[in-house]
Amino acid sequence: MEKVGYKHPPIATRFPVNRPYAPRLGHKGPLLTTLLKKFLAKKINYEDPETQKIIKGRVKDAILWRLILNATQGEHSAIKEILDRIDGKVAEVIKEVKDDSALLNDEIELIPSDGNGKINRIKKYLKKQQ
Repeated sequence: MEKVGYKHPPIATRFPVNRPYAPRLGHKGPLLTTLLKKFLAKKINYEDPETQKIIKGRVKDAILWRLILNATQGEHSAIKEILDRIDGKVAEVIKEVKDDSALLNDEIELIPSDGNGKINRIKKYLKKQQ
């Protein structure tokens, strides 16, 4: 017999993964993504861009049609959004590759000088190490 109580909740509801509507600490009600998915699934009447007829469909479908229509009219942000969704985002390219000593020298230049020549001593030390 499985123990039930505060110290031994049933395994099916023991972890938050198994309780999608369980409130989090200090949170009351469903999460924003849950509400957003609910509203995107609602049925509305909208104009079909292909046939120009009013049809009944989900909010999500109307938004996707609008995104596609904007992309076909040349809107760059819509085109980028569609391509990012289909092909994945383009990797950011690192333009400049520096060796360790160049990076260290750049960092040393950012250190404020105290007038006692500490930066010059650090630079001399680093030159000896190379």
